[in-house]
Amino acid sequence: MRKILLALSFLALFTPLVATDEPAPAPAPEEEESEDTPYFPTEMINLKMPNQQEPHDVILTITHRFQGLLRSAPIEDANLLLGLKYIVSPKIELESYYADHQNEYSIGAGYYFLDSKLIQGQLNVTAFDYKDLRFDKRSINAFYQLSMNTKPILQTITPVVNAGYDGYFERFGYGYGLKYGINIKDSTIKKVNLIGEYYPIFNPENGITEAQRAYCYGIGIDTFRHNFVLSASNSTDTGVRRMMLGAPDKILHFGFNIIIKL
Repeated sequence: MRKILLALSFLALFTPLVATDEPAPAPAPEEEESEDTPYFPTEMINLKMPNQQEPHDVILTITHRFQGLLRSAPIEDANLLLGLKYIVSPKIELESYYADHQNEYSIGAGYYFLDSKLIQGQLNVTAFDYKDLRFDKRSINAFYQLSMNTKPILQTITPVVNAGYDGYFERFGYGYGLKYGINIKDSTIKKVNLIGEYYPIFNPENGITEAQRAYCYGIGIDTFRHNFVLSASNSTDTGVRRMMLGAPDKILHFGFNIIIKL
């Protein structure tokens, strides 16, 4: 519960920055919201998608992965992640995250190298520092990640593929996902997305990978400057680097993402 309150406090701190100003007695036409106003598209649950934002956008991410069982104790304890991403230019982004699980800090950069008529691609390098509970010491290394997806097929279906190399465990990992978007007309909700992700383990290693392959699925909602994702997963971890190591079992846990364009 303390972690939930921390996340809500963090959200409340930034809400004034993203809230729309109260309309003046005679608002100028250009200040009125219209159907042409760009909205913030939902990405995936954990998988990364190439940059979809504009230069100088700042993106705040609040993520919870609850450790209680989905059926009996869905909001019992949680792993919390807070992140900020800054879009430097159409091709470059900077990001930083804090996760309370193992007291992890990370900072990284991404390069949007491919934007064709069919496929988008991006490379990210992230340095991370966390407390390795096995040796009771802090460990520093880097994660190298390639993210690719098609442009929406039939304007609704988007396949996503991530490949990464974990410098600490010296192993490659992969994640595959699919997003199905449903446009909503005449509503503050612009799109509803059905999302699924799967992380195979091709070369299990004792003491590093878990017993089961990790997977998750959920529903995402696009609104102006906000999106929300509710998910279920057999892992309580966040991010591709941890998800590609697998999950201890097939038991499902509840989670959510709140993403805000500041």
